[in-house]
Amino acid sequence: MAYSLNHNTSTPTGDPDVTITTYSVDTDDFAKTTDVAGEYSMTNTQSPIGFPEKVEVTSKTIQNVYSTSGIDPSFYLPTKRGQRVHTKLTEVWSYADSEDPSKPVYALPVTATLVLTVPQMQAISKNDIVALFKRLLAVWYTDGSDHFEEWFRGSVSLK
Repeated sequence: MAYSLNHNTSTPTGDPDVTITTYSVDTDDFAKTTDVAGEYSMTNTQSPIGFPEKVEVTSKTIQNVYSTSGIDPSFYLPTKRGQRVHTKLTEVWSYADSEDPSKPVYALPVTATLVLTVPQMQAISKNDIVALFKRLLAVWYTDGSDHFEEWFRGSVSLK
């Protein structure tokens, strides 16, 4: 008997090999703020004082990937450990009157976070994790259009 990995997802429509355009972070402008085992962060030294841009990445072992999954214990792997990778981008946008610099400037804190958690097992490859990542991003773009406007207005639906 041979085991195989099945993602148990519907067959995607359209181009299943979506290309993600690289958005480069010019690391020459960043300075390391944390660099310990499993954790790295940096801040943009070119950002205005009080308006920081930060990038954080953490990777840690999870003792029980099943704890909040709702999966029946009879389907658990012998080991319950997994790996969680958390990435976070924090920026501060500014809102100002471009015609009258004497008017107040407002700071707008924005954050984007992405967390991927997978069991630690040899059958899960980089390609499986990349497919998971792309499926997550695809949720924002169903039926060829994005959901940014309605979701940020509190109307959450995929239809």
